Amino acid sequence: MVTGPGLFHLWKCPFTRRAIRGSWKDAMNYVVLIDPHDERRRAFIESWRAGIAPISGLVVGELHAGACSVLWAVGPKTLVDAVQNEGGCAVIFGVAHDEGRATRATELLRQGPAAAAPALDGLHVCITSDGRALRVSCDVLGILPVFFGEFSDGAVVASSPELFKGHPSIHLSFDPAGLVGLLMTTHSMGGRTLFRQVRRAQAGHLLRWSPETGFRESSHYRIPEQVEIIDAPLAEMVDSVDGVLDHAVRSTLLNTGEQTGMLLSGGLDSRLLAGYLHRQSRQVHAVTLGVPNDFEMQCARAVAARCGFSQQVAEIDPRSYPDLAQLQSRWEHGLNGFANVGAWGLRPILEDINAPLLMTGYVMGAILGGAHIPWAFGGSPEERGFPKMWRWVRRWGLANEAIVRLIRPDVLGSTLHDITEETRDAYRSYATRESRRAWIFDLHHRERFHVGRNLWLLGFSTWPSAPALNRAVLSAAASVPAALLCDRWLQREICVRKFRRLAELPLDRNSGNTSPLVEPPYSYSTRIARHFTYPIRRTVCYLQSRLNPGHERRRYYRVYDYNNSGWQAVRELAEEGLAHTSAILNPTVAREVVGRPDARLKVNDLIMDTAGAKALVGFLLWSKVNL
Repeated sequence: MVTGPGLFHLWKCPFTRRAIRGSWKDAMNYVVLIDPHDERRRAFIESWRAGIAPISGLVVGELHAGACSVLWAVGPKTLVDAVQNEGGCAVIFGVAHDEGRATRATELLRQGPAAAAPALDGLHVCITSDGRALRVSCDVLGILPVFFGEFSDGAVVASSPELFKGHPSIHLSFDPAGLVGLLMTTHSMGGRTLFRQVRRAQAGHLLRWSPETGFRESSHYRIPEQVEIIDAPLAEMVDSVDGVLDHAVRSTLLNTGEQTGMLLSGGLDSRLLAGYLHRQSRQVHAVTLGVPNDFEMQCARAVAARCGFSQQVAEIDPRSYPDLAQLQSRWEHGLNGFANVGAWGLRPILEDINAPLLMTGYVMGAILGGAHIPWAFGGSPEERGFPKMWRWVRRWGLANEAIVRLIRPDVLGSTLHDITEETRDAYRSYATRESRRAWIFDLHHRERFHVGRNLWLLGFSTWPSAPALNRAVLSAAASVPAALLCDRWLQREICVRKFRRLAELPLDRNSGNTSPLVEPPYSYSTRIARHFTYPIRRTVCYLQSRLNPGHERRRYYRVYDYNNSGWQAVRELAEEGLAHTSAILNPTVAREVVGRPDARLKVNDLIMDTAGAKALVGFLLWSKVNL
């Protein structure tokens, strides 16, 4: 939908700009029910057949075998492979492949739910049932959501806790520990949800259910630790990782045709991806979010032009934030954080992509960029590792003192301490080396929930792909010394050595500094001028964001700004939830944390320091329906 006069333009390269509003009413959803009572099972599926696809245009499908029923609603271009026969049923959402060879639903059905299932690359969920038992697996980092719960003689697996409602044998009740973990970190902790009866499967785990055993989670994929560190000159190391990334992109694109969509930001991850797609002579339709004056937009536009990609530009209208926030609170239950409600408004943008896959650079920086290293190191030896990592993670959530004041003592109990100790044990179990522990912890937590949820949401129209979500890429990253991952050194070297013409273009760093990785040979004077004027540009950028947020050129800051008009409208909606949470929260403290809708919250960091308040806003919206 295009709103307002003059919002549809043609630019060079070709370059299309749109403002999107009111695009919030669907998602890639699935629910699996095993129930031996035919009438009860049919009634449950019937109750969700219309509700699982809230607007027209989605594709609704279903399978039935014995006591098992599978129902889904996906975008018209989402990849679904489904099969059923007298022996059971199987369905694959997305692309599951092993070294580029796609896995088919017929293979899953032949294996049956009891068979061992190898970990597969690609973004996917695989479901197999013989009509009585069930097996569910997904991508190696557990990016796509798999929630599960059981009752006396059956089980439910779904993409959202919302889909557990409506079965007469499932009695959902509020879980305070789910809320505490959410407020501590702004995402789910320990697999908890806001319902005691619903859990999320662990990253890298296979889920099985049978009437005799109930649900069992077993390790499916473990990020390698005992990998031989590459002992070679830096150039050979760059060549090795470059080859692995190139193969990962090729494997993802196998049998998908020449046309490919991609999300193109102005940053390093998507620039590398653009380089690999251009190297492989793909016809790319790039999508960039923002407005023409954004730093990110200007950097992305240069990349698209140099690679010869067509480019589409769109932005989410802040006036749609209240609708998007209510949808997010309903389908995500706040379990992935509540920082970016705008991601629910992407479907009309993706409808323009005439390609089976949407390539993204998501999680590439987390796997190859080494951001986790400074989060766990530095300071005294006693502070390194979990204490320092946990302190960084907790910066995104509410402080312990605020949570103690906010949640009533009889509800809170010892949950703060229990979650901290549980997380400490999980952190130590990941690996023996501290740098590896920090890396895996970040991938299994913040990247999985905050970044990974965007991949799930992108499945509204076409199917997203993250080539970095690949076992070979993870093994290659594990073989690189931690010092060479830090500060994105390896990524920068790959870009400079393998895609130098792209490295010479301005690079967005979420700041006013858009200096390229390397200067073109003829621009020595430009480099000197940029070096000496950067402090001035940085100061001007900061003052503009503070004095006139409407002129903020850093899209990331503008969209996440808790004080923008869209978020003020969301905060006003959340006020209504205070009446529903009086038995759980202190309303005075809740208002203090959230802030008055018309007031500007004064914080040091517009993104980190408001993430906890946004998580509480999401819970207040959720409580209006569920408490």
